Amino acid sequence: MISDRDIWIAANEVIKGYDEPLLHAAQKYDALLDQGEMDGCRVWRRISQVIEELLETKPTGAVH
Repeated sequence: MISDRDIWIAANEVIKGYDEPLLHAAQKYDALLDQGEMDGCRVWRRISQVIEELLETKPTGAVH
C-alpha cells in the first residue's frame, strides 16, 4: 500500500497541477472504479481527503 507521505506528495502535486484538483481526483477515482481497480480507488479517495484538508488550510495572507 502507498505510504501516507506519498499520499501527501501526490495531493500537493495535484493541487499544483490542476485548476480543479478535487475534480481531477474524482475523475481518477471514477476511471479506476469503472476498471474495477478498488486499491486504486482507495488511494485516490485518500488523496482527495488530503487535498480537501490542504485546501482548507491554505494561507491567505503574506508569508514572512
